[in-house]
Amino acid sequence: MGRNKRGEPDSVRYEQINAMLINEFLKEHEAFVKEQRKVQDQEAAIGELKFGLKALTAAMNEQAVQLEKVSAQLATSKPAPQLAVTKSAKEKSD
Repeated sequence: MGRNKRGEPDSVRYEQINAMLINEFLKEHEAFVKEQRKVQDQEAAIGELKFGLKALTAAMNEQAVQLEKVSAQLATSKPAPQLAVTKSAKEKSD
């Protein structure tokens, strides 16, 4: 846009409008491409995290099974509880 001597708008320079619009489009397109790259990187990271979570879950389940086996072995190998008789209990029964 051109201005006259008083600084008021005088005329529009139409030949510059196309260049300005193209520059704005290119800036927006570059920002869009950057956002798309960021989304792709985030999707890849999420995929890796899901894979790691599955591996950890499988390991935890395996440890739970092993813990149950050990607990069952301990339960079967424990001697039966015995009742201890003390003097005071014996005296009470007499």
